[in-house]
Amino acid sequence: MKFKVNNSIVRLITFQRIEILTLFQSKIRKLFGRLLFTILFSRFLNNNYVSEKYYEICFEEYKFLNKFVKLNNCKDILSIGGGIGGLETLIMKNFQDCSLDLIERNFVSKKIKYSWNEKEAYNSIDLTKKFFFDNCKNNNKFKVFDFDKQDFPKKKYDLIFSFFSLDYHYSFNIYKNFLIKWSNEKTIFIFDTVRPDFFKNVFKKIKIINNNDNSIHRSKRLICEEINLEIL
Repeated sequence: MKFKVNNSIVRLITFQRIEILTLFQSKIRKLFGRLLFTILFSRFLNNNYVSEKYYEICFEEYKFLNKFVKLNNCKDILSIGGGIGGLETLIMKNFQDCSLDLIERNFVSKKIKYSWNEKEAYNSIDLTKKFFFDNCKNNNKFKVFDFDKQDFPKKKYDLIFSFFSLDYHYSFNIYKNFLIKWSNEKTIFIFDTVRPDFFKNVFKKIKIINNNDNSIHRSKRLICEEINLEIL
């Protein structure tokens, strides 16, 4: 299985998901640096290969999410930092009664290190919309919001998830006040972090559901409920 993609989308996918790169491409990126890879070498990628690998990753993430959350009971879902939107596409294709909002950045850094640097990003909202509309017919219940314009939704969500964005690439604190507005006592949060102990007081219910020892994305994945307003 694979997604429908074009050259621009394939480049963006590999910026966001460097684990898709072949061993040779990873060596090129390391040898010549991220800047030259972004500007030049990323233009010579195999679209079919990237699409298939990206689909495999997103399908595993989809199965993982569905294992811990009853997605068929989630009417309103929020994805923070979903990138090009592969996982979100699979959710909407399989659960057509739900609505899904995605919050993302809207620029591509030529060179990126992250480390909670809010001035860095690899994304294009226009390409995210194109990817979703090309790959999912259920697009009338899908909206993308621009983080940089503080263009945020105004609703409560059943599920808020963020794989390798919230408190991994970007600090939890930049979303803290919004998460309070977007949630209630039944909202489920699933996200990755490098500091799980920090959240023991942030949420009333918290559990580690995955230990990621991969050198690229070393982190803990949490499932949480009920933000502790007395602490925040």
